[in-house]
Amino acid sequence: EENSTITGYVKTSADRNSWVLKAPNTAGTVTLTPGIAGITLNESTSDLLRIDGTRAMTGDLNLSFNNINSVATVFTNNVQSIVNTLLLDGGGNGVRIYNSAPIADFDQYFNPNKIVFYKELEFSTPLKITNLANGTAANDAVNFSQLSAVSNNLTQQNLATKEPTGFVDRTQSTISFNNGTRTFSIAPVSGSYDIYIKGTKYTKTTTESVTINPDATGEYYIYFDATGTLTYTNVFTPLIITDYCYVSIVYWDSAAGNRTYFAEERHGLTMDGATHVYLHTVLGARFISGFALQGFSVDGTGNLPANAQFTSDSGSMRDEDIFLQRPAQAQIPILYRIGTTWKKKAADAY
Repeated sequence: EENSTITGYVKTSADRNSWVLKAPNTAGTVTLTPGIAGITLNESTSDLLRIDGTRAMTGDLNLSFNNINSVATVFTNNVQSIVNTLLLDGGGNGVRIYNSAPIADFDQYFNPNKIVFYKELEFSTPLKITNLANGTAANDAVNFSQLSAVSNNLTQQNLATKEPTGFVDRTQSTISFNNGTRTFSIAPVSGSYDIYIKGTKYTKTTTESVTINPDATGEYYIYFDATGTLTYTNVFTPLIITDYCYVSIVYWDSAAGNRTYFAEERHGLTMDGATHVYLHTVLGARFISGFALQGFSVDGTGNLPANAQFTSDSGSMRDEDIFLQRPAQAQIPILYRIGTTWKKKAADAY
């Protein structure tokens, strides 16, 4: 009866087949008003409690929950237009959605513009969402193909330019060379340091070393190769700069059992490889200021040590993108060459 109320009705065993609450026309509304303990819907078996329709339904089924632990909603093929608006408001464990069978034409049953989740989604099996529209806003979901395309474009750009390549911050690592074992080592100053090789990042957390072998005089170029592995060669090629991550140069004097010089090559990421090759092979390190020679005894007889001694002032220089500041020197080593071999005279008073 229209506008009637059922109060305290208990369903009897003789009337188990159905219990219908029906509005008299399509414009009417069926309302269940809970008491203090709420509304409980019990099935006599373990079957699922169904919300179903005998014809295609239109409109919304609005479910609003407050301060609940969870809600489990089972979607089957027999349900059309189940939920257009699902709101979970309050502290709970979230919404768990179980799909007992594939839903054909899912987009016909749900209005995606009105499904709003305020808590986590938990699926009983891994869920794959396909046929997403291309995202345009910052918080849009996107197809994997979009992400893959962006990644591929960046990878192709890195490979084409061979950039970035080099050290993120050379001061985060330290280099050394042991004359006794002919071993070069590079280690993090604290924790780790990062390098890039043609756009690929490598984070280094431990000391890495290479040993010059055999014991032969000459230059040794030390670098991280395309796999991020520390290695060396005694033949210079521009690929060391453009395709790998340059680290250092050691000139080894086998006869003296000592390094003649030990060079810094941990350049940064800003300078491109082509520019680095040009500066390295054509200009080299460049003087900026200072290093004035002074303390000469020009009027001496040449009979005293001071008549043959002088000092060097402090100064600065630049090796491509590396700025070097050096203090004043009272004694400096001297590099010289005998035939094709470079030698070094140790720093002393003369």
